[in-house]
Amino acid sequence: MSSYSTTDFEAERASLRKQLQAAETAAERREVMRAMAALERKEHAETYEKLANE
Repeated sequence: MSSYSTTDFEAERASLRKQLQAAETAAERREVMRAMAALERKEHAETYEKLANE
């Protein structure tokens, strides 16, 4: 289980959305999207682990 709370994930997601909106280049958008994907994997680590083991 993650040490992040639901509120932490929501705050991080909101911050990343703002960064995505402010991104001026494709490279910046890719970087933010990678961070969003990493957050998703962290938030739902158990589900991703189960899928990897199937």
